[in-house]
Amino acid sequence: MLNEGALTGLDVIVLIVNVVKDTPDFHAAAVISKAISKLVPGIYCDIGSLMADAQVAENRIKISEKVNQNLASTRIYR
Repeated sequence: MLNEGALTGLDVIVLIVNVVKDTPDFHAAAVISKAISKLVPGIYCDIGSLMADAQVAENRIKISEKVNQNLASTRIYR
């Protein structure tokens, strides 16, 4: 991406972060969006609604994981 920016004459920002494998982190995406909106003039992002959506999505994932754990611990054959 950095090379592409240099070749096309565009300014490029690359963010590299640590993540937990196979786990989306919506809250982190909202925080990064907020930081970028402060750094880049003219960019606006409704962080409040993004954070609320992130919380809803993360709660749904947690509930789904608990349900899956309960199903996995239930014995099918007796």
